Amino acid sequence: MDSHPADKNQFPDEDSSHVAKAVLIRNSHVLLLKSEDGRWDLPGGHLKRGEGSVPALSREVFEETGLSIDTSQLKQINGSTGTTRFYMGTYPHDDIVLSHEHAGHEFVSLQDIPELEGLDDTYKQMIMKCDNMLSGVNENKRRKIKITLG
Repeated sequence: MDSHPADKNQFPDEDSSHVAKAVLIRNSHVLLLKSEDGRWDLPGGHLKRGEGSVPALSREVFEETGLSIDTSQLKQINGSTGTTRFYMGTYPHDDIVLSHEHAGHEFVSLQDIPELEGLDDTYKQMIMKCDNMLSGVNENKRRKIKITLG
């Protein structure tokens, strides 16, 4: 796999304590990564010292999945916790190239998230916030269409 442009920068190779995670949704499915111990994870990881959250997230998603995400479309999710920031975005295609860090991946229906075993409760909350945000956007689009056509 090619390297990510962020790998060519001048940041030290030392991780900071800050983490950025991506809730990547398309067609009512969220991309989850499976760890070696069987737990589900969101794409993302530690920022390098001096690195911004969004560039770090782009780098980490690429390293873990081979996906180049459109960072201009990322939205920070309110309720980020402690040293972890969560962002909502989409994935451009289903062709995932996993790194050695994960044992598998799955595109999980948003309906199945509340009952999914092995997914951290905080991650569930952030995913459901995204689902609610998307539901609100879709409802607003329907209202605009009704007004326009009515």
